[in-house]
Amino acid sequence: MKSRFILPVIIAGTLQTACFRLPVVGSTSATHTKVSSLKEGIQAVTEGGGVQSVFSAASNVEQALTAPEDSAIKGAAAVFSPGILQIDTTISIEESASIATDELAAELGIETTLTQSGTPVAILSSTSTDTSRPFELALPLPVGLGLKADANWANLAVFYRVINAAENKNYIGVIPRSEILIEGNVAKIATSHFGAFQTIITEVPIK
Repeated sequence: MKSRFILPVIIAGTLQTACFRLPVVGSTSATHTKVSSLKEGIQAVTEGGGVQSVFSAASNVEQALTAPEDSAIKGAAAVFSPGILQIDTTISIEESASIATDELAAELGIETTLTQSGTPVAILSSTSTDTSRPFELALPLPVGLGLKADANWANLAVFYRVINAAENKNYIGVIPRSEILIEGNVAKIATSHFGAFQTIITEVPIK
C-alpha cells in the first residue's frame, strides 16, 4: 500500500513494515514490572524515564498521561476522552529510539531531506488494543537554530511506527503539517494506535 496518509488522521498512513519492533530506549519489560501495584489515575515514573498509569475503559471523565517536566520527553502527553478506550489497560509514555531516518523516509517515498527532529516518543499499552476513536497525542517540537523564524512551522511533519491491533499489522507513515496543531512547545496529533512518533523538519514541506 503506497498512500502516505488518510484523512482524517486516525492512521496517517498505510505502508506496512515487514517486522515491527518498537525502538524504545531502555527495557520495555521493565516498564511494566510494577503494573500490578499501580492504581487507576495515579501516574508512576517508569524505569525508562517516562510515565505510566492504569486507565479504565468505563471511565466517564477525561483521562490523561503527561511526561515528567524533568524528562527528555517534556511536553509529551496523551488525552483519552470517555468511551475511547475499549479495554482497561496500563498506558506508558517513554522516550523512543529515533525513527526520523532517511531509510524510513525512503520507504514512504519522501524525497525531501530531513533537516531536524524532535525527541522521539513511544506511547505503549500493556495489552494489545486500538482505541474506538482517535485520542490526542502531544509531541515535543524540534529545537534548534532558525526554527523560531518559521512561525507557522510550515516544514513540520510527524513520522510514526504503530501497531494496528485490530488487523494485527504494523504500519509506518507520515502526518503532514495540515493535520498538526501547534500549541506552545508541542505538536498535537490524533491517532487510534499505539507506537512510536517523532516530529521532523523537512527541507520542502510534505503535502
